[in-house]
Amino acid sequence: MSGGGFRKRAEEQLRLILGEVSGVTERLMALDLTFPRVVDSLHVAQEIVHRAARFRLEHTNVSDTDVDALQALTGAERLVPEAKCFAMYTMPSYRSARPDRQWTTTSTSGVG
Repeated sequence: MSGGGFRKRAEEQLRLILGEVSGVTERLMALDLTFPRVVDSLHVAQEIVHRAARFRLEHTNVSDTDVDALQALTGAERLVPEAKCFAMYTMPSYRSARPDRQWTTTSTSGVG
């Protein structure tokens, strides 16, 4: 998963990108969210990456090589985008999403 945001004059945008594998087909899916200017998309992106990294560390089996990257993302600094460009956080790969896979958690309280 990757996520990032960028600012326009009248609105804020956030894009979440997820890789998917279905059989032999691989594709990227993007979810674009548009917020009114009063919502800080860069703060939303930062909060999502903090929570997602913390969730992965606490509730999934993480390889030794990904632990450091995820720990860094739990405290990642605010993004600083260039003009008219998305700034991005990138999560280390865990596994691709597939229709036959479901995320299970050990907590019923959700992420956060």
